[in-house]
Amino acid sequence: RPFVVVEPEPRFWKSPDLRGELLDLAACHATSKCVEDVLFHISLPVDIRHNAKIQREMLAEWAAKELKL
Repeated sequence: RPFVVVEPEPRFWKSPDLRGELLDLAACHATSKCVEDVLFHISLPVDIRHNAKIQREMLAEWAAKELKL
C-alpha cells in the first residue's frame, strides 16, 4: 500500500485540507500517482550521527502501526 510520510511545519498541523492537497499533488505525477495515503509525523526519526539520514526502519515500524498493517 503506497503512502508518504510528511513532517509538516507546525502551522500546517491543523490544516484540514493538507492530506487532500498532498494526495491531489501526488496524483499529478507518474511516479507518485499510486500513493493512497498520507501520514503526518511530528518529527521524523534521524540518525544521531548525521541528523539528516532518516531512520527508515523505525519509521516503517511506526507507519505499520498507524496504518494497522
